[in-house]
Amino acid sequence: MDKKSEGNKSVFDMLSKKLTPENIKKGVNYLSQNGVKQFGAKLVGQLQRESIDYESYRQETEPDDKQLEKQRKFQFSYNPVVSIVVPLYKTPESFLRAMIESVLSQTYKYVELCLADGSGIEDSLIEEIVDQYKQVDGRIKYIKLEDNQGISGNTNEALKLARGHFVGLLDHDDFLAPNAVFEVVKMINKEKADAIYTDEDKITKDGNKFFEPHFKPAFDLDLLRSNNYICHFFVVKKEIVDRIEGFRSEYDGSQDYDFIFRSVEQSKVIRHIPKILYHWRVHSNSVADNPASKMYAYDAGKRAIEAHLNRLHIEALVTHTVNLGYYRVKYMIPQTPLISIVIRDMNQPDNYTRAVKNIAAHTSYMNYEVIKEAQLFRARGEYILFFNAYLFPLKKDWLEELLSICARREVGIVGGKIYKGNEIYKAGVLINETNETKKILWAGKNAVTKEGFANGEVVTVTQMFNKLARWNQGYFCKAIIQQETDAVSGLCMMMKKSIYFDHGGFNRALDKSFVGIDFCLKTRNAGYKIVYAPYAEFELRES
Repeated sequence: MDKKSEGNKSVFDMLSKKLTPENIKKGVNYLSQNGVKQFGAKLVGQLQRESIDYESYRQETEPDDKQLEKQRKFQFSYNPVVSIVVPLYKTPESFLRAMIESVLSQTYKYVELCLADGSGIEDSLIEEIVDQYKQVDGRIKYIKLEDNQGISGNTNEALKLARGHFVGLLDHDDFLAPNAVFEVVKMINKEKADAIYTDEDKITKDGNKFFEPHFKPAFDLDLLRSNNYICHFFVVKKEIVDRIEGFRSEYDGSQDYDFIFRSVEQSKVIRHIPKILYHWRVHSNSVADNPASKMYAYDAGKRAIEAHLNRLHIEALVTHTVNLGYYRVKYMIPQTPLISIVIRDMNQPDNYTRAVKNIAAHTSYMNYEVIKEAQLFRARGEYILFFNAYLFPLKKDWLEELLSICARREVGIVGGKIYKGNEIYKAGVLINETNETKKILWAGKNAVTKEGFANGEVVTVTQMFNKLARWNQGYFCKAIIQQETDAVSGLCMMMKKSIYFDHGGFNRALDKSFVGIDFCLKTRNAGYKIVYAPYAEFELRES
């Protein structure tokens, strides 16, 4: 059998396994609401996330019994108590036991499990089960609530039981990896972190299959404003929880999203642990399995973003995208500064003239000048946009989109999304990624990694989403939502003029394909963000 046949077979195998009556019903509902194109994009994204041999990855990366035992004996210089808070509501017995046992079996022993049960006075099963565990382990705290106060109210009651230095959030039907809290405390000791989050995966209702790993980036506020990518497992200092007064019921459905925003706003050091330490159970009542069933949750998520922006006095418009749980934040431009568009690639005499005409015909923003790269020192604009002569803007508001992001104080460079033919060509860059599984999922199986010299060292560079179809949304929709990136393409690169000249401009002694990478790295090292703007779209037309 040839490779193409094998590839097709694997796709058909994955499809056949997903053709359950429940999935077919959900698929029909999604198709009727969103149309064929969106349904196809969602299906492809799902298959991409499941295309890796995740079981082999788990076996290679999870600690064995010997390593777990070593963790149990390890002594940290600082041993904070971590309170795991769980709101309970009519939790199925098998889920409840799995959750409790996952906490009690942590290799780090200074944990307490705080449970608030809103199942109702007449429902005694959960209390009986918890009592069984309490008799053998005194680290469990439990309160039976007279009334169900909703998920925020119940969680706040669990928080009242917490006496730890840090608080970790756990849903009643999910469970932790045995080394989860150990890794968190290790990060606290190493980085003095105020807030920590980890990678996660999903598990089937019966607990027999782990799937869909979510490999996350380092803390990225742009991405958080696009989607609650932090989600699970999230741990934060108890003093911060007290300061923000816990959860707010008006955001129920996305109460964790609102809580995370308010927590990170109060945190000085936020760290990501690149290990899968949380298992999110998928069943008919969970958002993981059926997003459309909880539309109110996504409306609450939108309001959580808006409230976050308001607290920071940032004017922006937040809208839903076609993918529930993913949002677009469009920042308001308070002024209309002059932008100097610097045309690159002048190999052909008529390139400059053609670029000027294309920009004039497809740009709604009016306050710009167009100059040749050789005239860069004459640029009068507050912002500089390096723009390839062969780029063709696909939307007239592309310049406003780039400017709205670049104008933010913390942003140094912003780049758009570039197509070539029917494929994505340039859309952010991944630098020095060593996790090959993560690289394949993030960038795509066909993405090319290249090694070169930049910022005084040898680096490996992977073009994100390269050669994916235009309509492909990427891993967890990363191809279509705004986020930080390690670098952007020099074909379309906007920056503040002061940043360009303060950092000595481009180092043209480097390999041509690494000149932009080098400058992005220097800009990041100076403390600025590099942002990928997917709503500024272009097509590279070289003929």
